[in-house]
This record gives sequence, structure tokens and C-alpha cells, in this order.
Amino acid sequence: MKVIKQLHKSRREIWRLRQEDGRIEQHNRKQHIASRRDQKLGRRRKGLLHMVSTKDKLLTDCHPSGDISWNEFIRDCETAINTPELHSDECSSNDEDIAQEERDHRLRPENILSTNSVIKIYNKKWRSTRIKEILYRADEIGISTGTGLTRIRHRSDAYIDNKSKPNDKMPRWWISSAWVLSSESDDDDDVNNDIINDEHNRDDDYNSDDDDDNNNAAV
Repeated sequence: MKVIKQLHKSRREIWRLRQEDGRIEQHNRKQHIASRRDQKLGRRRKGLLHMVSTKDKLLTDCHPSGDISWNEFIRDCETAINTPELHSDECSSNDEDIAQEERDHRLRPENILSTNSVIKIYNKKWRSTRIKEILYRADEIGISTGTGLTRIRHRSDAYIDNKSKPNDKMPRWWISSAWVLSSESDDDDDVNNDIINDEHNRDDDYNSDDDDDNNNAAV
């Protein structure tokens, strides 16, 4: 009975989205991204398990031995594999040039052969090289020991997830030192801007009618 109620609720939600322009496409896109992420996490879990059991050299190379013990490092790796926010999103978009390259190299599935839909991976710039190499290696092993991927994934320096940011609960070694320095620099800029604004307000006899200028540009 509970399953039937959930099914009706899902159908009602889809019907409601179809009444609003663009909402059903947005809903489907989010569903596809979530589905690909779940599949990726599954592959990487298998891959990391294999890496740990075979004592993969990459783990040794990526271990920040001066900061944490080996057991803590492995626990962090297991947590990383199961942290969705750490993994890059794989998004579909129309790109005629890339789609044609796939056709030219016979890498495109028959069911989408005539379309220009491709899958692009959007990098999260705040991740450290260590954690990215571990995730990539786990994915590589997961693909090789599983059924593989039916569609090509495309990476590029131009594909960046500018909305993604680390949270305070993440281990320090997951986060790029360049991102940390950049964030600290932004904080300093905010302090300097506050000082400048305070001085400007004093010069204007504490005029409180000035508009706030919040710079939220993503890094």
C-alpha cells in the first residue's frame, strides 16, 4: 500500500511539472545527474575496495603521512567514496562537434546516433590532486572490473562546477592548497573592503542609505 501511495505521489509531481514550461526538462536533467552519480559511487566503492585489498601503490603515494595515520587515511578514502558532494557531476548537453567526433570514431550508441547529446564532466576546482587521483583510479578499476560504460564521458578545463564548495567537515587533505590560499585571500579582501567602507561611511557622516555591493563571484 505504501509503495502504491509513493507511486501516485511521484506521478502527481510529474504531472504538475509538465504544466510549467521547462520544469519537466529540469526535473529529468536532475534525475539523470543523480542516477549517474549513484552509478559512479557504486563503481568507485568497488574500485577502492580492490585498491585497499591489493595495496595499490597510488594509495601509498597519496597518503599525507606527516598529517594522519594510515588507518585514518583509509577511513577518509572510504568516506570520500561515499560523499556525493566530492564527486563531479556528469551532465548531458548538446554539442555537435563532440557528437560528430564520437560518430567518426564509432563510439556513439545506436539509440542516440542521430542526436548531439554528449556527457560532460564538470570539475570541482577545490579538490586536491590527491583525492582526485584516488577517485579517478577507483573509477578506472570499477569500470574495468564491471560492465563498463555505454557512453563516453568528456573532460575539459572549460567544464567547471563553479557553484561547488567544500564544507567545514571535510578533511583538510581533500582540499586543494590553492583553494585554501584563494579563500584566505578573499577573506582578507572582505576585511579590507569593510575597513574602506567604514572609512567611507565616516566621511559621509554615517550615511546608511548606500547600497551594499556583495561580490559573490565563484572561484
